[in-house]
Amino acid sequence: MGKWAYIVSLAKRLLFYFIRRKVKEYTEEHEEEEEVETEIQYENYSGRITIDFESDTGNFTVETDIRETSIETVTSLGGLIFLLSEGTITPYIYEALGTWAGSDDERIAFNEYIATYINTLTREVTESRANMEEDDEIAVDASRVFNFKGLYDRE
Repeated sequence: MGKWAYIVSLAKRLLFYFIRRKVKEYTEEHEEEEEVETEIQYENYSGRITIDFESDTGNFTVETDIRETSIETVTSLGGLIFLLSEGTITPYIYEALGTWAGSDDERIAFNEYIATYINTLTREVTESRANMEEDDEIAVDASRVFNFKGLYDRE
């Protein structure tokens, strides 16, 4: 390698080193800013419930951060858990997903896939419940099969 090729190679390495360093510094600064914004955003809340999930396995975790343990927190959190169990908080989750998607076509399509999947699950659960109710019904009364009614008539 010639003298100039070595100098150019060295200059490229130094340039890429400084570029990577600047990108790393920029990323770290923005991550710190996001953390501060998140802390400020939740500063006035009495508590927080976070659901994290892993799409590959379906595993999820639920974490809570309750900052106040007052009776007002009990009624608010109890009401929230009730709304979750009843499914009446679903529109708020849909709204949050819509806000997240904004006008991004890929995110909108993702939300549409979620809606389709929820409809499929709802249909399957409804059909399964209907089938379970049918299975619980007795096809033939046992007294007819074994002629128990005749025993009662003899008394």
